[in-house]
Amino acid sequence: DTVHIAVNALPEMEKSVGEREVCAGSSVTLTNGSTGGTGVWSSSAVSVATVDNNGLVRGVSAGNEVITYTVTTAKGCVSVDTAHIAVNALPAMEKSVGLREVCAGSAVTLTNGSTGGTGVWSSS
Repeated sequence: DTVHIAVNALPEMEKSVGEREVCAGSSVTLTNGSTGGTGVWSSSAVSVATVDNNGLVRGVSAGNEVITYTVTTAKGCVSVDTAHIAVNALPAMEKSVGLREVCAGSAVTLTNGSTGGTGVWSSS
């Protein structure tokens, strides 16, 4: 007895490209040029980062995240690529303190005890 088996090719998988670090509250975009099937992005921990169907990764909270790109052919063959993303915490911000009113020609000093980065004062 003989059985003929068709072996289907896996989708052509490329390595995802894009920035691998993002701040909480910000986003980066990953791209993947894989061919031969339909690709889907997914996140292993949406509490750290989310990803949409276009590869837009949004940092949610500090931590490390694995973003996966899965390509599936019409015959059900699957190839997977992963990208490790570091989500950085925002600096610790404190409310500025100091007098909020000043006469023309006079000065007041504001202070801010925020940590985790370099602060810059500006005026609108």
